[in-house]
Amino acid sequence: MHFRRSLAGVALLGVFAAMAFAGAATGAPAQPQQSAQLQQSALTPIPGSLEGTKRSMRKLGVSSLQAVPGRQVEKDPYKAVQIQLSAKQRLLTTGTDRVVPDAQRPAALSYKAAPAGLSATAAATADQPIVGKDLTTLSRTGVNAWQQETFSAFGTNLEPPDPTVCAGNNFAVQVVNAQVQISDVNLNKLTAPISLEAFFGDFINAVFDPSCVYNHSTGKWYILVGVSDGFTFSGVYIATSTDSDPRSPYNIYFLDLGLEGGDGACGAGLCLADAPKLGADQYTISISTNQFDISGAGNCVSGFCGALYILMDKVAMSLGQLFPTFIVFDISNSPAVFPDFFFGTDCISGLGPCWSSISPADASNGRYDTRQGGTTWALSALDFFGGGDNRIAVWQFRNTQTISAFIPNISGSAALLDIGHNTYSQPPFAAQPQTATGPGVANGNPLGDFLVIAGLCSAGTPPDGCSNPGPIQTNDDRMQDTTLTKVGANWIMWGGLNTDATAAGLCPCPGTGGHVGIMLFGVNLGPLPLDNPADTTSLANVWTIHNPANDVYNPAVALLDNGLTLAAYGVSGPSLRPSAAYSTFSAAVPPSSIKIANQGLGVQDGFTQYNCIDLVDFTGCGDWRPRWGDTSGAATMLNHVFFTSEYIADSNCSLSQFLSIPGTTCGPSQSVPNAQKRTFFANWGTSLDRASPANDHTTHTDPHHP
Repeated sequence: MHFRRSLAGVALLGVFAAMAFAGAATGAPAQPQQSAQLQQSALTPIPGSLEGTKRSMRKLGVSSLQAVPGRQVEKDPYKAVQIQLSAKQRLLTTGTDRVVPDAQRPAALSYKAAPAGLSATAAATADQPIVGKDLTTLSRTGVNAWQQETFSAFGTNLEPPDPTVCAGNNFAVQVVNAQVQISDVNLNKLTAPISLEAFFGDFINAVFDPSCVYNHSTGKWYILVGVSDGFTFSGVYIATSTDSDPRSPYNIYFLDLGLEGGDGACGAGLCLADAPKLGADQYTISISTNQFDISGAGNCVSGFCGALYILMDKVAMSLGQLFPTFIVFDISNSPAVFPDFFFGTDCISGLGPCWSSISPADASNGRYDTRQGGTTWALSALDFFGGGDNRIAVWQFRNTQTISAFIPNISGSAALLDIGHNTYSQPPFAAQPQTATGPGVANGNPLGDFLVIAGLCSAGTPPDGCSNPGPIQTNDDRMQDTTLTKVGANWIMWGGLNTDATAAGLCPCPGTGGHVGIMLFGVNLGPLPLDNPADTTSLANVWTIHNPANDVYNPAVALLDNGLTLAAYGVSGPSLRPSAAYSTFSAAVPPSSIKIANQGLGVQDGFTQYNCIDLVDFTGCGDWRPRWGDTSGAATMLNHVFFTSEYIADSNCSLSQFLSIPGTTCGPSQSVPNAQKRTFFANWGTSLDRASPANDHTTHTDPHHP
């Protein structure tokens, strides 16, 4: 099935039977239709506000996450679904970013100064030692690369896995590129991995960058993926369950975003809706995307056309309505947010800052902000040009309860928060151990060794050689997952990002290549009125996680009702194989240690490590991107925090074993039940963990949905 773009943004798939994974569908696809209510919302702008455009979309059909038998499909040589764009790596416009001294800030700029005594908080945080996990932490393995290939429709290999997790009603759902698997509260697997291609009924196009949430006010599960053929259309699929059991049928929607964004520039060609993020409040589901020009028309000079922020009627979706309403905020055409020299938005010419990666918050324990008719929040970073920054942006969208109205009265605004001298900046690559090489060496990097003995690559370390494993890519310093909760009478929001720990002065790190750390931001969401977030938000604190001998990266945060926060992330170093880790902290208590949830047993030995060797026809060399992550995930269910990160779950075999064992799998997995260690092209694994207080019980009744 192939979807074409339409003004309404949807096409009818037909209704899938409960066992839709066999690939059979009933009903013929309908043609794309335009909504009769496509119009500009009659909003009342406030100073520095955002205005959204109302759209409607149509339901595609029904699918299910019931378990189905896996199958091994003979793979094409290198059928890796990597959108063939540098769009998967944020394109930076030209220029020099700056950390603006207080004395140089325009008087009209809407920003909040850092509280007294906070300016050196992050730099003063002690190095966190690496320790074992708490005794109450339960650790399991999630989906690995072999399962991704085996259970996919076409034997697809993917890097990176982009793991995320959502939790509720005594279930935990892990979603990766491009599989989903359901577990109970004790992390016992209830289903085999299930192909997202089959689940969404799309066996033609690339699905990527998954997210999921369990929404307490509706008692439903929501799963989001990006989708594109890279040439003619782009958008997102959204699935919403019909019951609080994640194995129930799902209503499937397609939201066409190929013509949205860039202040009309995307409408003149086609944009890729990349890096979709998912959040929720009491009344809406929030989605943000980064829009990249893939038309070749040069409508956005830098290739990047800015961010979209979308609010959707989650109740209408959970009820299976054909035309649920959504509001599109084109952030790229909103220079009024910061109408000054430093922050005038200019995504089209590429000469000015262009908002990206606006991360919507999810209250994963159901403590939504219901003030002002429902308020949803988001965070983003400001390092537009790769030179570092010491501010974050706080985004707010109010009166979301009107999402189902004929004319929704939802308005948005944003403000800057100064984080003092705690400057974040683009992170370097992360280290992993070097290994001995050769046909008989165990736990090395057999794919790299194979390329060398086959005469396809020289000896050495990537990108120039393949006999040693190279470093791990940590992308950039965009804001990652964001979460909020109500602690007592107040709401607090946390988010985090990767940073260059060496440049920030966080540690005396060895070497000259830089060092990767994590910076975490706590934001108090102040008292009413909330019209201007600059007047009603303040920093709760800024913490960092770093270790002088190792790198930490890709944080995801989750909040308990008492304010205790858990950050999940990856960790590796010259002597530490890529592992899954976490730290706990609060607004008053910094992270004290790096706790290993799942110890890595091997090094990353996937095809993107060696992509100066083209594994299709063994010619050419593209940009070297040893993909990792790109995300971690964390979600709260009552007193439990569920979290997931990429790590290497199994030791590698020798090259001789790699070539002699059928399927080049290195044999049965040591960690993942009923699975092999790897595929020919990839050996990534994922960790699935649960942290709980020592006196917690293992099953609960959700107070929101008994």
